[in-house]
Amino acid sequence: WGIAIDDSKIQRKLMERFLSLVGVDKSRCIVLGKNAEEIRGFIKTAIKCIEDHENDQFLIIVDENLDITEGATHQDTVSGSRCVEKMREILLPEDERRILTLVRSANDSAKDISLYKQRAHGFLPKAPIRRDRVLEMIAPLWIQRFSSSIWADTRLSETGNQSAGDSSDGNGDMQISSSDLMQSLELIDALCTQGDPSALPLRWPVIWDKLHLLKGDLKTMTDGVRVTAILEAIDRLRGPDLPEDFIERWNLIKSLVVSVL
Repeated sequence: WGIAIDDSKIQRKLMERFLSLVGVDKSRCIVLGKNAEEIRGFIKTAIKCIEDHENDQFLIIVDENLDITEGATHQDTVSGSRCVEKMREILLPEDERRILTLVRSANDSAKDISLYKQRAHGFLPKAPIRRDRVLEMIAPLWIQRFSSSIWADTRLSETGNQSAGDSSDGNGDMQISSSDLMQSLELIDALCTQGDPSALPLRWPVIWDKLHLLKGDLKTMTDGVRVTAILEAIDRLRGPDLPEDFIERWNLIKSLVVSVL
């Protein structure tokens, strides 16, 4: 089984492809995070699935920062690694032994990774994903966890290699959709430009949440120099209050993102 959760629509699509490439059948693939109910109910949903399938093993991949928003209001941020930690505490030992939990995050400092590995079994970076490297990434973690030779199963490898055939470019990279990325840009732009300008500081927490999601999506792209410039521009906006000259800086970020599509 494969279970994943991410609050980004783009990343949820990538996780569906990722799980397919490691050989998880579509009927055993669960990808959550599209709304507050799925995020808040993630632990319960995952535990029920694990307990209902007592003879199966599970690959569970969680985004670290799961933002819950309602309209233009930021409600809460749920830690994916903390969810995994709670899940492992709740599960019976024999059930916990059947899961491999990985935290996937754009925040990848040594301190962050150390925390993720305390709470989960491992870490996956938000970075460009090559189809031919997916099994390479997961197999060592799976074998270390389960001491299993399942990855030598030719049938599984063939399933992964044949899946999601139209989800990569000629270089074998899993690509995010330009239309999905444009939707994200349009959503952020609407938050920035529509309504009363004097209310912009009040909307800043939600705008920053969306910018953080955009950053995570962009980190899975392969256009190194330009994408790095965008990531740095987004990072310079970080803070509790609306930055000075924000609209001008946002327009620059927006134009740079459009240039890499």
